[in-house]
Amino acid sequence: MIQHGEDRRGRWPRRAALPLLMLVAIFWLAGCGNGESKLRFDEVSLASEPAAAAAGAETKLIVEVDNDKYKDKEAKVQIQINSNSTLPQLLDAAREEDNYVVSYTFPKAEQYTITIHMYYGEDEHYAFGKPFKVS
Repeated sequence: MIQHGEDRRGRWPRRAALPLLMLVAIFWLAGCGNGESKLRFDEVSLASEPAAAAAGAETKLIVEVDNDKYKDKEAKVQIQINSNSTLPQLLDAAREEDNYVVSYTFPKAEQYTITIHMYYGEDEHYAFGKPFKVS
């Protein structure tokens, strides 16, 4: 014999499982349906000329994009330079062929973090932090 309340507790998880599963499937399909790839950290690299940056000397910072979709798109690129001993600097990079470049003179020999901000239109913004050593 079924005791009072036992029947309801046994059926509730089964009744709720199907709508919950459908809701999860809808969210999953909505997120994956457009098939667009995003720009990844490993597809954006930072190089410099000279390769070994020196304090007090002008250094050309070069942002390279290794993603066919984003390499051909025009972006607004800003380089944010951070260190423990100086105030952050925000510089606008210019496009040169397939890369974005900006020149900067590092005031001190130390470890910097350079954040590459890439804006594609008004809806897409990527920020990639890269370590950068200055001698």
